[in-house]
Amino acid sequence: MSDFNPMSIDLDQMVLLLKQRLTGWVNRSGLVVGQITWTDEAVSEWPKRLYVERSSVAVPWSFGIRCTGWGDVSLVLYRGGRADLALWSGRKDLDPLIDCPIIREPSDFGEQLDWIDRFVDERDRYAEEQWHQYVLEK
Repeated sequence: MSDFNPMSIDLDQMVLLLKQRLTGWVNRSGLVVGQITWTDEAVSEWPKRLYVERSSVAVPWSFGIRCTGWGDVSLVLYRGGRADLALWSGRKDLDPLIDCPIIREPSDFGEQLDWIDRFVDERDRYAEEQWHQYVLEK
């Protein structure tokens, strides 16, 4: 049984950490960065509507971003502390790397962004060699 207790993290603070990395991903790798999208917990419809303007969201439930080009980097962070992370090196012989880490504080999110940094910089080697180690460490 997990010792994880549902909580609420500050998505506005987390998106600032993400924005600090985006330019580097583009400059170092040539990825095309999509828009940051938000969902609103105050809106009960399902599936959740995506908003591109943070000001359109009363109670942020999640934000996400997708970067494409030679491969694919997709990240969604939920207010409750769960993240959905998918990385694909663009190589057809390798499956995407998928993880659902728990984010309790900004340093946890920073660690995930560090992992994306390493993937962006060394995608082929990292995708082949390091993914298995990353999973074993979890």
